[in-house]
Amino acid sequence: MTNGQIMKTYNHIDYRQWPYFNIGIPNQWHEEGFMIYEGMIYRFADDKHDFHYQIDMKMTSQEFIDYTKKKEIKIPTGFMNQLNS
Repeated sequence: MTNGQIMKTYNHIDYRQWPYFNIGIPNQWHEEGFMIYEGMIYRFADDKHDFHYQIDMKMTSQEFIDYTKKKEIKIPTGFMNQLNS
């Protein structure tokens, strides 16, 4: 909770159903990356070993681009094309 308000969760969104890309190399136990959902970009983490799935960091396209530049995260061309469409 933040400032007495309940934070909205997005864990009901399945990243595999929307344009996404992985950060690093996914394996049988863990996957994380970014996805596009309803015109916004979200970060996801899927820990398959502990059955923990989390979506956070809701960003606009420009916020996402600024974030990836700052963190030196390479955006795949296909994902970038989806952002621009």
